[in-house]
Amino acid sequence: MNVAVINTVCLNTGDAAIAEALQASVREALGPCDFTVFDSNPEASARLYPGWRFRQSLTPLLQPRLPIRLPKGEAIARRLPPLRLRAAAALEAAGRGALAAPVLRAAEQEALRTWAASDLVVAHGGTYLVEHYELHARILEFELILALGKPLVLFTQSLGPFRKRLYRRRLRRIFERAALVLLRDERSLGHLRDLGVRSDRLHVVPDAVFALADDERLRAAEAAQLPAGERLRVAISVRDWPYIGEAMERYEAGIGALATHVVDRLGGEVIFVSTCQGVADYWTDDSRTAVRIAERLPAHVRASVEVDRGFHDRRALGALFASCDLVVATRMHAAILALCAGVPVLPIAYEFKTEEVFRSLGMGAFVTRIDEVQGGVLVERFDALREALPRLRGPFFREVLATAARARGTAARIRAAVEGAPR
Repeated sequence: MNVAVINTVCLNTGDAAIAEALQASVREALGPCDFTVFDSNPEASARLYPGWRFRQSLTPLLQPRLPIRLPKGEAIARRLPPLRLRAAAALEAAGRGALAAPVLRAAEQEALRTWAASDLVVAHGGTYLVEHYELHARILEFELILALGKPLVLFTQSLGPFRKRLYRRRLRRIFERAALVLLRDERSLGHLRDLGVRSDRLHVVPDAVFALADDERLRAAEAAQLPAGERLRVAISVRDWPYIGEAMERYEAGIGALATHVVDRLGGEVIFVSTCQGVADYWTDDSRTAVRIAERLPAHVRASVEVDRGFHDRRALGALFASCDLVVATRMHAAILALCAGVPVLPIAYEFKTEEVFRSLGMGAFVTRIDEVQGGVLVERFDALREALPRLRGPFFREVLATAARARGTAARIRAAVEGAPR
């Protein structure tokens, strides 16, 4: 079968892990498949993952940019790509796509032809359907795929809430027509019900990356102990998050206080490492935030702190986490990859998705929201987690193991969705 995957950002190791899990689930559901992955930066992603076939995602191309900001002009610019592409999709669906070629850019033409030739289109998992991001381009992509008559599966994600009237109307139509919508949490399901979506093809399942867990490590982690007489090794994942204003300064200070605590009070060592770093073509690099934090530490603390600035794919990052005793994670997929490697995590949430994931694992009490990090809050929760681990470790990693099994169960839902997909 030919399967198109849209909306990937594989320069982010967490997103690439989702893409790997997605392809494994679809293959298990449908048998051998040829995947075409539409990524925001296909050239750079192909260098990191040479075995995958990447093409240019339409989303970055559909953002209207005007040399002069005029309200009326902007409205026209927003309408032109939809009108042109909707007409092209109608022609493609009628087998007359060649007639639209003169008004399409090469990437647009290739996307429409690839989607039209696909047996299934899967929208990548993640958290991109939230209103602090521009949504018009992504919504248009969904509408074009449905206009081509293709089954559309939205892979495991967190989304909403949706308050803007135009988004609500268009998204409701899309979710009602989708062959399958996999959601990471009940809160996202509630956001779709609030839209008025009544489809019975909405399902809450664990994040796809749990399917990549090492089951043997998880079983071993149930009985593992923090080192006695050995140096505690702690990995910390940080990120920039501009939506919290001045609270970002408190977050960085709080992380610094925790690193100092690990080194000064506990005699440990710290390594800063994350899922979004070491790729020059990516829009952000978490290690820049880590360097800023590390440079403010006292010299004697800094001597026991390493800032890893390299790129790591999900296997390398999992192996690095497995060399640590604890992980403090702001990036959610850094947290999940650490859990998959059998390492306990103290989570910091910048979006509700992290709160929901850890609540489902019975560890919601240990989540700190990024805008609540100040003073010694992280130090207190870190010590509370260390003290609770002998009691919680067994049931916690048994739940992670069960979550991994449920994540692998999405294949059956995909198979049923494709067989009964509305056309």
